[in-house]
Amino acid sequence: MKELLSAPVVTPGRFSHKYNPIDIMANGRKIAEATGGEYIFNPKQVSTMKRLVKKNDKAGLHSYVRSLIQKFEKP
Repeated sequence: MKELLSAPVVTPGRFSHKYNPIDIMANGRKIAEATGGEYIFNPKQVSTMKRLVKKNDKAGLHSYVRSLIQKFEKP
């Protein structure tokens, strides 16, 4: 289960809020809306990106984001 929660997520379906709205719910209330083809980053991934940006580590940031994209796009 932990691996599933930390795995990269790309929302399903086509990118269209009009034809493919994906409601994000909490406690029975809609708190946000996504659509297909959007990447969802977990807090650890965002923390790593922020750290690299703060250090102005362009090469490290590029490498990290490239590795995330490759993970997101694995079949």
